[in-house]
Amino acid sequence: MSREEDFRRKYPCPCGKGEYEEVHYSDDSGRSETCYEMLCPKCKEKYVYDHTVIYGHPWNEVERGWVLKRVLEAEQEHRENVGEKAKVLYFKFWKAKFRNLKSKKQIWKILTLNGKYYPSLGTLYKHTKVYTQKEMTEYVDHFFNYHDLKQVFEVCGIEPDWKNLGVNGEEIRSFQPDNLNNQEKHESIEIKHRRTSLSSSDVKPSEVTDVYWLFAERKKGQVPIAHSQRWQIAYICQYKRYC
Repeated sequence: MSREEDFRRKYPCPCGKGEYEEVHYSDDSGRSETCYEMLCPKCKEKYVYDHTVIYGHPWNEVERGWVLKRVLEAEQEHRENVGEKAKVLYFKFWKAKFRNLKSKKQIWKILTLNGKYYPSLGTLYKHTKVYTQKEMTEYVDHFFNYHDLKQVFEVCGIEPDWKNLGVNGEEIRSFQPDNLNNQEKHESIEIKHRRTSLSSSDVKPSEVTDVYWLFAERKKGQVPIAHSQRWQIAYICQYKRYC
């Protein structure tokens, strides 16, 4: 299928002393492509065109445009550093999530949070059809990278140490895990219940009316197995009653 040139336009270059050229192409299927060529010799040494979309929507997207080469190199170095720090801090949690999983469907459920993230189950089956166990491990581990850190943190169920990662505010908003809010809320409630109930631990359970009797610590001796089982049943009943 042939590609035809629709138009050419020239614009001032970043230094203002030359120009760059924009060339638009399209084909019979409706696909289009825009290419950019720097005509200014001075800017050609320093700048490269970045097609990253910074805002807009399909058919009306605004790309980043001409960027200094040294800026892109510094950004790439930063991404690599963050990725390496994340691996040092959290890769062990990632590996633990997939340890001892037997089937590809089990792996897919953990990896994609049951379909929230790429790939679909069918795509995973297609990509890994003839994979050995080692190749399957490598396939899963390649998702642990800078660009997928949001998915990584949600899979691991951790709130990362942003300061140690060395990320900026925009990256924090991008990588902030969405699935920890309810978990953190539940943990804070549990801690509060434990603190208030243990403050009344010297009082008989039948006399406590202002807190949930959910937590108790044995002060001495060992609990027999039969008694321990009865305590577990009582704990579950109380928990279901009040929560």
